[in-house]
Amino acid sequence: MKEGFTQSIGMCLGLIYGMSIGIATHNIGFWLPIGLCFGLLLGAAMEKRNTKNQTNLKKIL
Repeated sequence: MKEGFTQSIGMCLGLIYGMSIGIATHNIGFWLPIGLCFGLLLGAAMEKRNTKNQTNLKKIL
Protein backbone atom coordinates (compact mmCIF):
# COMPACT_ATOMS: atom_id res chain seq x y z
CA MET A 1 0.00 0.00 0.00
CA LYS A 2 1.06 3.55 -0.54
CA GLU A 3 2.46 5.60 2.31
CA GLY A 4 -0.27 7.38 4.29
CA PHE A 5 -3.13 5.48 2.64
CA THR A 6 -4.15 3.75 5.86
CA GLN A 7 -4.07 7.03 7.78
CA SER A 8 -6.48 8.58 5.30
CA ILE A 9 -8.82 5.59 5.66
CA GLY A 10 -8.68 5.93 9.44
CA MET A 11 -9.32 9.65 9.18
CA CYS A 12 -12.38 9.10 6.98
CA LEU A 13 -13.75 6.46 9.34
CA GLY A 14 -13.22 8.78 12.30
CA LEU A 15 -15.05 11.60 10.55
CA ILE A 16 -17.96 9.31 9.72
CA TYR A 17 -18.23 8.04 13.30
CA GLY A 18 -17.81 11.50 14.78
CA MET A 19 -20.45 12.93 12.48
CA SER A 20 -22.85 10.07 13.24
CA ILE A 21 -22.50 10.45 17.00
CA GLY A 22 -22.67 14.23 16.69
CA ILE A 23 -25.91 14.09 14.72
CA ALA A 24 -27.42 11.60 17.16
CA THR A 25 -26.52 13.72 20.20
CA HIS A 26 -27.11 17.10 18.48
CA ASN A 27 -23.54 18.14 19.27
CA ILE A 28 -21.55 17.91 16.02
CA GLY A 29 -19.06 20.57 17.09
CA PHE A 30 -17.84 18.37 19.92
CA TRP A 31 -17.92 14.91 18.33
CA LEU A 32 -16.46 15.75 14.91
CA PRO A 33 -12.95 16.58 16.21
CA ILE A 34 -13.11 13.70 18.70
CA GLY A 35 -13.93 11.29 15.87
CA LEU A 36 -11.12 12.76 13.76
CA CYS A 37 -8.60 12.20 16.56
CA PHE A 38 -9.71 8.61 17.05
CA GLY A 39 -9.59 8.06 13.30
CA LEU A 40 -6.02 9.34 13.08
CA LEU A 41 -5.00 7.05 15.93
CA LEU A 42 -6.69 4.13 14.19
CA GLY A 43 -4.95 4.95 10.91
CA ALA A 44 -1.56 5.21 12.59
CA ALA A 45 -2.08 1.86 14.31
CA MET A 46 -3.11 0.22 11.04
CA GLU A 47 -0.09 1.67 9.24
CA LYS A 48 2.29 0.49 11.96
CA ARG A 49 0.77 -2.98 11.81
CA ASN A 50 1.13 -3.11 8.01
CA THR A 51 4.80 -2.05 8.06
CA LYS A 52 5.53 -4.61 10.78
CA ASN A 53 3.94 -7.37 8.70
CA GLN A 54 5.87 -6.29 5.59
CA THR A 55 9.24 -6.37 7.39
CA ASN A 56 8.46 -9.84 8.79
CA LEU A 57 7.59 -11.02 5.28
CA LYS A 58 10.88 -9.66 3.93
CA LYS A 59 12.80 -11.54 6.64
CA ILE A 60 11.08 -14.80 5.70
CA LEU A 61 11.78 -14.41 1.99
